[in-house]
Amino acid sequence: MDDQTAFHTVATPLAENARDLEADLAWFGRVLEARLKSYFDADHQALDALLLAPPDLRDSASPYAQFVGHPEVSPSVRLVVLLALIPHVRPNMLDVMWTRNESTQRGFTEFGGVPSGHHAGFLPTGETAVFLLAGDDLVHRFQVCAMLEGNQYLD
Repeated sequence: MDDQTAFHTVATPLAENARDLEADLAWFGRVLEARLKSYFDADHQALDALLLAPPDLRDSASPYAQFVGHPEVSPSVRLVVLLALIPHVRPNMLDVMWTRNESTQRGFTEFGGVPSGHHAGFLPTGETAVFLLAGDDLVHRFQVCAMLEGNQYLD
């Protein structure tokens, strides 16, 4: 195999992964925006952010699509996987999580996140996932916390 063929063989799965991940990142952005709008805007019609359907990647052969296409990977799990990937592939997507709480003059505790000397962006935590998936719905928060326990397959 010559260098050009080897590059094409590697580039195709990378390009397919990038395409499918871009679609999921756009969906994640819509979910995060809906969650934040429902949290901050009392006049905003409460929208369950999880009702926003993820992209249909069933016809894609990318490794990413094959992973998220497994039956065990629910939309909630898919969002948590994206939340873990975003600091590495699109860190600016989480910049909105740095929003300052005017009453405490610090970040919103419910958004989670941890500071790091090695990463300038927002590093999400389990609390970030709980906020994204449940907002302040206490019953749903308990369900998400159970999903994140160490002995679970995130579901």
